[in-house]
Amino acid sequence: DEPFANLDRLLRERLREELKQVQRRSRTTTILVTHDREEALALGDRIGVMHRGSLLQVGTAEEVYRTPANPTVAQFLGHRNLFQITGVAESVVEAAGIRCPQPAVAARAGDSLLLWPNRIRVHRQPCEDCFAATVKQSQFAGTHLVVTLELVAGAELEVLQDLDREEIACGETAWVEMLPGAISIVRKEPLR
Repeated sequence: DEPFANLDRLLRERLREELKQVQRRSRTTTILVTHDREEALALGDRIGVMHRGSLLQVGTAEEVYRTPANPTVAQFLGHRNLFQITGVAESVVEAAGIRCPQPAVAARAGDSLLLWPNRIRVHRQPCEDCFAATVKQSQFAGTHLVVTLELVAGAELEVLQDLDREEIACGETAWVEMLPGAISIVRKEPLR
């Protein structure tokens, strides 16, 4: 039960690598209980996400991360840009006061819109198919900036901004562009 919880970051990463190698060499099934999503994604060949005694989703690390079964799984995995859909039209989905093109997987009322922070760009000037937001915070994270935007409806949107892009000051208006692959749908309930 959370064997790496009290270790410093570098030691924790080295021990994860070591444990993964031991698992491969010994071909031993291992069950690891953790609340740490990085640990689960790094070590799990298959991951099961549980909530209140129910198994919500089982799959490979990539499957569970990229296609969470429901909002609870998405939140456990740390997806912050999750907004309940308030409107669905033939080619447009609306959530948190923004309108996005309908993704390949058709959205339904009650589903949630998941916006991938690494597939969103922030610009100083208006651009085609962009929407306005206010820069609330910008944090240096080593390889990128984590920019928190306040949307017109008051919700927050997190964006991972490349360091080579011009930083926009807190309180200023930014123009938000969704790149291909920025939008996913998280079902409220599975299709039957």
